[in-house]
Amino acid sequence: PATTEIYTVSVHDVLPLLTGQNNAFGLIGDRCRPGHYCPNATVTPFACAPGTLSNVTGAQNSSVCAPCPRHYFCPQSGMTNVTDAELCRPGYYCPPGQPQSVLECPPGHYCPLGSDSPEPCSNGTYQNETGRAVCKVCPERYYCPLGAVDPVDCPMGHYCPVNTTHATAFPCARGSFNNRTGIATQSECLACDPGQYCFWEGMSSPSGPCTAGHYCLGGSAVPAPA
Repeated sequence: PATTEIYTVSVHDVLPLLTGQNNAFGLIGDRCRPGHYCPNATVTPFACAPGTLSNVTGAQNSSVCAPCPRHYFCPQSGMTNVTDAELCRPGYYCPPGQPQSVLECPPGHYCPLGSDSPEPCSNGTYQNETGRAVCKVCPERYYCPLGAVDPVDCPMGHYCPVNTTHATAFPCARGSFNNRTGIATQSECLACDPGQYCFWEGMSSPSGPCTAGHYCLGGSAVPAPA
């Protein structure tokens, strides 16, 4: 007939990582270990939830489970130290208490590695997508103010090369004007019409007719060339 072998297994065999007080019955318990808490009548320590951590020994309740520090996320339960946390991924931001790197950077902003909040795109750049670590260069014929989601058409009277930061950064020179939006260079500004003058920078139309007793062939910045 078949025989049955009987093995004796102690608590130390099934729970090799536990240490603590022993008596005739073997291991009877220990202080609650870091990353966990043990309220009254605890048999198995409760792990701090993902998004939190604790380095406290002997904790009695979950209040010791502190939010994961900003710049990081804490994906595991029972975490004890920020050195075990992970830096927030590029394109995302992690305020305190994050279990995962899932908060996408919004349009008009960028989030490099380890961001705790979205950074607005700097003047001369933009971002029209979510979850990006860098902003895009503002193209010519447009300007991009701080936090721009989309480039803005360059206004009349002005021109906008690459990386233009604001609407009036590059006015057409005196003696010229521009009655169109979206030009890129000074050479696209129009010389003031013959018989007219353009006194100021950044004009969208001539200032007016030249003064009697004088003539203006074109490109004049003054009403009475002499």
